[in-house]
Amino acid sequence: MKLKSILIDTNFCNNTNGEPAISPVVVETFALKAGEKVIVYQDEDEWQGIVRFDSSQETDKQWFIEIANDSHQEISPERQRGQSEGFLNGSWSGKLSTRIEIAEEMIRDGFDLAYVHKYTKLSKERLEIMRNRLS
Repeated sequence: MKLKSILIDTNFCNNTNGEPAISPVVVETFALKAGEKVIVYQDEDEWQGIVRFDSSQETDKQWFIEIANDSHQEISPERQRGQSEGFLNGSWSGKLSTRIEIAEEMIRDGFDLAYVHKYTKLSKERLEIMRNRLS
């Protein structure tokens, strides 16, 4: 079974044990479960780890990765490029999805499409289609 690969920030850690925290959004997106083995990476480094949950932590630090001490390895430039491309595509896709959700709520609440366009940067054509679909 292929392990899920998760981007981490080693500067954002659980307060108790200093292990890298992962946001609840990441947990939900990847359908992570406590005790699940994963691969985590940052820049050109990669580790194996286990997803953990600690309810005594702040909400955004309750989920974290317990990194296996002997699992560090450097990753190839090709894999690094692939991870960066995947991250950028996912980031763009997530931003677009969020803008669409916000636009839908604004349209449902009766905001003028010019106003919705100004703040979401979605095309006027797309907003017209959304308004027609939502009405």
